[in-house]
Amino acid sequence: GVTDRIYVKAQGTYFQKPSDEEIDTQKRLLINRYPVLKDKKIVAGVGNTTERKGFDIFLQTALLMPEYEFIWAGKKENYYEEAIEKYRKPSNFIYIGTLNDKELSGVYSLIDVYLMCSRFDTLPSTILESLLFETPVVGAKNSGGIVDIISSDNGVLTESADERQFADAIKYAFVKN
Repeated sequence: GVTDRIYVKAQGTYFQKPSDEEIDTQKRLLINRYPVLKDKKIVAGVGNTTERKGFDIFLQTALLMPEYEFIWAGKKENYYEEAIEKYRKPSNFIYIGTLNDKELSGVYSLIDVYLMCSRFDTLPSTILESLLFETPVVGAKNSGGIVDIISSDNGVLTESADERQFADAIKYAFVKN
């Protein structure tokens, strides 16, 4: 019967870092598309726009930090509209949509801080992707596997997934780097 079968599904990070030339091209394309990013400090989130991924916390953090640009890359889920309606769309927020590895490399190379604002995430591959580009990561200790990867050497951990704690951690990350 069905109950005696075990299925092993692929899991993990598949991100392949493109050539430096490709990364520079993608970075240029991103700045051309969103000129406001040119001379700003940038915080990015990557993932589906869900409550579990903390999309609403990302928006709230952006509202607290108007001096920085906040960009989000990933699949737009139904929760996107709900969160935008509830917290309003911050003027310093740009949703850039779903990107492939090449396009994502432009994001990771352009940003100053990666904000992993998930409420729960066992092992977010986006952290590993961000670290490939030596981008500091901010995230919550209680969200999952992040505690095994992020330390004071490569980011800042907050006690919980909270916009005020994230804002303080982002400011600290900018000072530190």
